[in-house]
Amino acid sequence: MTKSLLIISLICFGYSNNAIGQKDTISLYYNIGVYKLDKKNYDTIQSKLNQLNDSVKYHVQIISSCDFLGSNKKNLVLSAQRAITVRDILLVKKNITISSVTYKGIGEISSKGMIKNKNGVYKHRRTSIIFKNETQKMFDEIATSQKGEVFILKSIVFDPGRHLLKKKSLPIIKKLLKVLQENPKLEIEISGHVCCGKNPKDSIDGYDKDTKTYNLSQNRAKHIFNYLILKKIDSSRLVYKGYGFLQPLHFPEDTQKDKLDNRRVEIRVVKN
Repeated sequence: MTKSLLIISLICFGYSNNAIGQKDTISLYYNIGVYKLDKKNYDTIQSKLNQLNDSVKYHVQIISSCDFLGSNKKNLVLSAQRAITVRDILLVKKNITISSVTYKGIGEISSKGMIKNKNGVYKHRRTSIIFKNETQKMFDEIATSQKGEVFILKSIVFDPGRHLLKKKSLPIIKKLLKVLQENPKLEIEISGHVCCGKNPKDSIDGYDKDTKTYNLSQNRAKHIFNYLILKKIDSSRLVYKGYGFLQPLHFPEDTQKDKLDNRRVEIRVVKN
């Protein structure tokens, strides 16, 4: 499987504990002064890759650290070496498709309040590898986005001509619910769109078989709105709108994919 490396960055400062402990995260541990992987660490990476979905594109974040042994300068270099070594191993693996890799060598993790000895702190000599698929990455971006940014919920699926969500869409809606619950200042607009208009100024909406009215895009957005309200998200944080065919991604629609892309639900950030 071909891998496309879109982003590579090396940052030797800054660190967020929020990145650690996510669903698809593994941690590697080292002996003192070591950055190369032993068999146990190598097998840990390979085992995780074997568990991932080979039809999904992943964004990988690598964060490496050291304990208090050694100078600050040496620890920054050593932690960077640990991160780069893992990066190089991942980029030659064929188990998964990697869209982007970011890696950080953060140097020493503070051992304030701990008893220090010549053995250092084993758990601080660590590399954490976080695997995020496209959906996880999108919701992370929604949580930190600015007013006006728009995100397409690609995995939202409806039956043709109906506004009720198909069961396979629920995991995405639940992720949206979670990001709203975890970010109480976030306010969004839920925007519905349909395909198959005669021109981008065509204001007619799709026909909704359930309501027997021409407001399909609005009803789809409202259906998601109602779900979030039912789950205790304050209605003051939510707006829903149907745009019909006024904002097509593709025009003319030359292929079925063009039509599929145009039939979509978007999240627009109103406030964050």
